[in-house]
Amino acid sequence: MSGYSQLLSSAPGSCADIRQELSALLGLKVSGTTYNALWKNLELHLGHDGAVSFVDDFVDFRQKRKTLEKVMGKKSKTLAMAMLTDDRIRLEKAARKLIKKQLKDRPAPPARKVRKKIPDHSHIRLPERTYGTSSDSVAIYAPILETKNNKAAPLRGRSSWLEKHLENYLQKHWLHLDFGVGQRLTLIDNQVRLSQTHEKVDLLAQAGSLIVPIELKIKEAGGSDLTQVQSYRKDAIRQGYSPENVLGILVAPKFSSKVLNIVEDMPGIILRWFEIPL
Repeated sequence: MSGYSQLLSSAPGSCADIRQELSALLGLKVSGTTYNALWKNLELHLGHDGAVSFVDDFVDFRQKRKTLEKVMGKKSKTLAMAMLTDDRIRLEKAARKLIKKQLKDRPAPPARKVRKKIPDHSHIRLPERTYGTSSDSVAIYAPILETKNNKAAPLRGRSSWLEKHLENYLQKHWLHLDFGVGQRLTLIDNQVRLSQTHEKVDLLAQAGSLIVPIELKIKEAGGSDLTQVQSYRKDAIRQGYSPENVLGILVAPKFSSKVLNIVEDMPGIILRWFEIPL
């Protein structure tokens, strides 16, 4: 038995009685059927220094009560308890203060890592969109396909990617990507300013007379992102491109319900997704 648990055992009464009163004073369950176990439980709730201080006062309290009961007789047990009311209140307050301090000092448990999942696109159905003077049609909603080893599959990014990583990857692997517009796009440049504002479209591509501003998002795209693509499209039209030959593309791993609801009513804009855990 350690010195501290031995001190606890010097308190008058059985181990079970002491455990019951400790639980009442602390306002929580103190477990343990031996003094060693009780001491370790007190250390857990009060900290080492707090437990030492509290046990000293607790032992004095029980010894004082035993002395009063001995002097006044067994029938005066209730009176002895009443006489020690202030002492008991002090013990309870000290316990609450020590518990609060221990909770504050105790390091927070590590945040539980939530496993990210790749969004499911199978349930989303949007119609086709026409563009160009020949009224070509393409799906409003479709994946960016990447060809590897002669097999085409939806482009997949890494969970650690930032937007700049996506932009760099698309530029580097451009010749292996299919944006689903029915034509092979030629990349003009990245971070292109289409107006006098400070805003720059992430990628600008073309196919013959078709000009394609592409906005990239690494997380769920919302209504403001769709408005941004619409703004880039209008900037291109102001530069002299005919509206039917300007096709804006919003690229994201997922799109908000607002985007999916209103994109059908926004001519010249399509959505392209890629896979990345969110």
